[in-house]
Amino acid sequence: MSIEHLELLRNALERSKWLVVNELPGNDYDISAYWEVARPNGIPKFTIAFSGRDDLKTLPIEKAYGCHVVGHENIGCYFGRVNKSYRDELDSFIKVLVSEIT
Repeated sequence: MSIEHLELLRNALERSKWLVVNELPGNDYDISAYWEVARPNGIPKFTIAFSGRDDLKTLPIEKAYGCHVVGHENIGCYFGRVNKSYRDELDSFIKVLVSEIT
């Protein structure tokens, strides 16, 4: 992952009328960080966990390799190279969020 991945994810959420309302540290084991996400009116709220488990340490968020929605681990996104395939994966992730979380 990179800063560009984070910006693309945040922008995609905002286009779908969600805001990152809180950025929290990870768990020092397998999660790099958490984003709490909500509609502008505060509901519904969900949390995205950024996967960053490495052999010796937890990776920082900008090096996380994917994310999932806490409590809905089947809703996730892999952070491959920033190209068309990642953008397609991101679009699919947002579509599932719209249908499952709202």
